[in-house]
Amino acid sequence: MIRLDLRSLTLRLTLLFGATSTVVLVLIGCAFYLSLERHFLHEDAIELRGKMELLRSLVARMRSEEDFRALSARLEDALIGHHNLSLRLVAPDGRTIYSDAGMALEPPPASGAAAARADVVEGLTIESVASAGHFYRVTRFPVPVTLAGGSRELRATLAMNVDHHDMFMARVRDTTLISVVAGALAAAFLGWVAARAGIAPLRRFSSSIARITADRLDTRIAAQDLPPELVPLAESFNAMLARLEESFRRLKEFSSDLAHELRTPISALMTQAQVALSRPRSVEDYREALYSTVEECERLARMIGDMLFLAKADHGLLVPVREPIELRAEIGALYDFYDALVESKAIELVVTGSGVIEGDRIMVRRALGNLLSNAVRHAPSGSTIRTAIGRRESEVSLAMTNAGSPIADEHLPRLFDRFYRVDPSRERSSAEGAGLGLAITKTIVAAHGGTIAVASGPEGTRFEVRFPAARASDEEAGRRMTARPSEQPPNPIRSGPAGARDDGAITFP
Repeated sequence: MIRLDLRSLTLRLTLLFGATSTVVLVLIGCAFYLSLERHFLHEDAIELRGKMELLRSLVARMRSEEDFRALSARLEDALIGHHNLSLRLVAPDGRTIYSDAGMALEPPPASGAAAARADVVEGLTIESVASAGHFYRVTRFPVPVTLAGGSRELRATLAMNVDHHDMFMARVRDTTLISVVAGALAAAFLGWVAARAGIAPLRRFSSSIARITADRLDTRIAAQDLPPELVPLAESFNAMLARLEESFRRLKEFSSDLAHELRTPISALMTQAQVALSRPRSVEDYREALYSTVEECERLARMIGDMLFLAKADHGLLVPVREPIELRAEIGALYDFYDALVESKAIELVVTGSGVIEGDRIMVRRALGNLLSNAVRHAPSGSTIRTAIGRRESEVSLAMTNAGSPIADEHLPRLFDRFYRVDPSRERSSAEGAGLGLAITKTIVAAHGGTIAVASGPEGTRFEVRFPAARASDEEAGRRMTARPSEQPPNPIRSGPAGARDDGAITFP
């Protein structure tokens, strides 16, 4: 049993083509039928008008009662050879002057006769009447006559039997109906053939897609071989393949890096445990081994916590709390937190400008802390880390620059990837973390509707973050929450050997 799938594009096109063709054929058939019927009506009207003029001419030549009595014979002669015509002539007093033997219609139509419609053709009002199984064209008109006794007006009814026309129109109607049905079926079949041929490129396109697997994501669809309607689809599909290929590549690298990062602390834990158990040791030795184990476990816990944070962000579960945040105060608090470290490396920390944004204070502080930690780690001793805050229209920008070694251009687009190393051969120490800081920073910035970019050159590396600016009321509230009597916002905050520490800074949690 054949099952038709209405979702089939070929079937839909076939039905649409067949329905459209049927409608067109029906309209053409109706137009032809009505035109032919109108033509016959016009021809009948011409013949009736000719007989009407003949009747009026005969009556107009009557001058006496003798002529009037001889009218019937003249009318008989005039109707010879016109078997389809019938005439009835009635005097003003209702007396029938002349009635053809074939006149079966009374004027008005007798019981059983029904007028289908009345048309005005060639100046005549013609009724189409069905009576006793026959069809007639009937027209009624006055016939004036002038005799010696005075003028009078006769009433004439002229009927034409049009059974032959009706039979012909019935044959035309049947033939047209059969032609429309046959034409619709032929159009549907041809539509199916045309649809099959028309979507052949789509089937080839589908076959090309079916051959693409996870191991062949580098395959691309040749758009130049496709019809113009499919070129945008092919280009979009190729772009999707490029994104998938890039995502799969990053996923493989991420899986490899994650396995490597987890293997290092686990290997250290196993080694320490095996060494501790290799021979009896003192309580202090076991205590030292447990301390090392705790450090590696803390590193694993931080890594797992960071991965869970990024997983929540990937699934849209990272919804920051909105509150006014003064970026100058947050940077000042972070400078205080890193004060001891920058003193040991003789690094100067400088911040200029101010700006208020809306967001989650803890998350924003974590993002800025990751940037500062990265800058301090790569800044050479005796250099300066500068943070410039400013507002541009509806955005607040924060640019942090360190004078470290420049980063090659090919590495810049991937600095925010998870576990990405500029130098893959270098092992990461426990103090450096798991390499997720910049990835987390980008995620936090994106969750706040901002963007982050990096540029590097001989003068150093510069990270620039842009956040949507806070509303005017929230901006004022943020400044009031972080303002101190002795603070002068226009002046730069300095920390490190070259500057004094801001005593009112917020402590980093």
